[in-house]
Amino acid sequence: MGSNVGAISGNNGNSVVIKQGDTLEQIARQYGTTVSELLSANPGIDPKKLQIGQSINIENPAILASKQNINKAVEYGYGEDYDFSLAKNGDVILLLKNGKTLGEIREDFQIEAGSLSRTNDVKGRFKPNSYYDIDRYVRINDYDGADVKKGENIVVERQQFNPNPNKSGWDRFWHRITH
Repeated sequence: MGSNVGAISGNNGNSVVIKQGDTLEQIARQYGTTVSELLSANPGIDPKKLQIGQSINIENPAILASKQNINKAVEYGYGEDYDFSLAKNGDVILLLKNGKTLGEIREDFQIEAGSLSRTNDVKGRFKPNSYYDIDRYVRINDYDGADVKKGENIVVERQQFNPNPNKSGWDRFWHRITH
């Protein structure tokens, strides 16, 4: 699982043509996936009625969607701040090229509050007395101010990864020179 500078290719080379004797179990083993992922990537396919010459996708739609969102992030200029890679389940792994706070990462990718603290070990990163009192019984830690250092990886759930097109290059430049 290495970092990927720039865009990630889409569905090129991510299909296989059925040959005589092929089964979904064999194909899944050969390509490091599962039968359920093959079925998910090929709605309507009947594993008992594979046709010789039939082409099937070997990549899960969730992974394809994550790749498309990574390509959007690069298009929007986020490749200057992050390298991107994918986990097997389609979650996006961000490698920070420069330090940021969790709040800045959340803003860059429009991530819901609490998502990053669910998928990453952020305990102890929040500043003293940085919490929200929901009521007198519930207190929520504010992780947005937590620092993430250059070279650290942050995992973003695939459903949460949505590059913000409204953050201009000027905003990113201004942030760099003022922080």
